[in-house]
Amino acid sequence: SVLRQTYDNIEYIIIDGASTDGTVDLVKRYDDRIAYWISEPDKGISDAFNKGITLSSGEFVALINADDWMSPDQLEQAVKGLEHHPADFIFGDLIYHDENGVENHRITGDPEYARTINRKMPALCHPSVMARRTAYQRAGLFDLRYRYAMDYEWFLRLHRTGGCGIYSMNVTAHMRLAGISDRSYLNSLKEVRNITVRYGQPIWIAN
Repeated sequence: SVLRQTYDNIEYIIIDGASTDGTVDLVKRYDDRIAYWISEPDKGISDAFNKGITLSSGEFVALINADDWMSPDQLEQAVKGLEHHPADFIFGDLIYHDENGVENHRITGDPEYARTINRKMPALCHPSVMARRTAYQRAGLFDLRYRYAMDYEWFLRLHRTGGCGIYSMNVTAHMRLAGISDRSYLNSLKEVRNITVRYGQPIWIAN
């Protein structure tokens, strides 16, 4: 889905955690279309995100996990949005698909996410997000302590620095059910609770 984007000014970086499932062989088949790739042990998804962000050189950064995919014009629409608005990031909708690829349900991004982000994870669909490099420079990278809700902690941290995002109905990402956050839903909720407490939420409300 990255190679089929209508937007072509893409620096494609792949961070693989020393997979033994044939991923590296697949990556090598597209070596001429990938700016950089690496396969080595890491400390989880946050670590992989941070490696990719650090290695990238573009003005805008989008992250996508294995088993997720982008709509053909997702990056083009995101770049257009950020070129016409000073926001730190742009986000859209996320469509979940079952194991057969059939659409299951859609999560519509919340344009008013700032009203609730201090107490819960709003509908900020991370696979749909494109952020400015300056947002990472100001808020920092992802916190390695979190394995499931690292995106929420980063959004909240950026929000606390005065950062903001804008919603676009033209940006749509896709995710297959049974990803790591789906398989560990309770662990994800616990991390969100702990993050809100860390940033000042009373424990009884967080619970």
